[in-house]
Amino acid sequence: MSQAGTINSNGSIIGTVLTLTGNSGGAVAPDGAGNINVPGNNTAGINVVGNPGTHTLTITAFQATTLQQGTLLLATNAQAIAGTDTNNAVTSAALAAKLGTQTAHSLAVFEGSSSALTALGAATNGQLPIGSVGADPVLATLTAGANITITNGPGSITIAAETASETVKYTSVNHGASPYVVLSTDYYLGVDTSGGVVTLNFPNAPATGRVFVVKDKTGTSAASNITVTTVGGVVTIDGSTSFTISTNYQAINLIFNGISYEVF
Repeated sequence: MSQAGTINSNGSIIGTVLTLTGNSGGAVAPDGAGNINVPGNNTAGINVVGNPGTHTLTITAFQATTLQQGTLLLATNAQAIAGTDTNNAVTSAALAAKLGTQTAHSLAVFEGSSSALTALGAATNGQLPIGSVGADPVLATLTAGANITITNGPGSITIAAETASETVKYTSVNHGASPYVVLSTDYYLGVDTSGGVVTLNFPNAPATGRVFVVKDKTGTSAASNITVTTVGGVVTIDGSTSFTISTNYQAINLIFNGISYEVF
């Protein structure tokens, strides 16, 4: 800015602005009315307000919105993840370094206080991020258990029970395998006593609510009984240490109630 002046009656100088000079371009002289305009720039987010009463110009930044650009002062806690730059500048190169390669439809994962983000990749139909301690989540689909179907679709997972085609573990036991120690994987025990009596030793502490089925499959238990007991006989079955199947083709269900077995 350059200026000249005149001396008033009390001897003070009244300044007269001759030109204004920016950081680029040439000096700007007043117009015919002696005025130099300092317009704002909505596109750049700068607003200039004239205050005739105080002979001042107030220059402010518009607040940034999705429809209006603006100039923002970053808070002290908005610095880059790694670094102590007091200018708090955010550049496209800095963001690219932090965000890494952008993969369409990918899920981002934080890698700690001093590392860039990483991406899991784009998920396929029905995939979910499944976590594990101390490691990045892995995109994977759910695994169907026994008699369950899982159908994966775009943005959907359908879980259904296979009630029409249910299958169970079938275990065949005869006299030669007696006494048979029932396994945790057993469910239905078809017993053949045509060669002699059979004893079944059930586990003492299966899961509460665990159900077993015992069936005289050959119709010979009247002559050669099936004895149902537990390992060591320490857990009762309907209040007794054993239960005897002595009717041909008889079948029983057993459920463990957390303490003992009940026949139903």
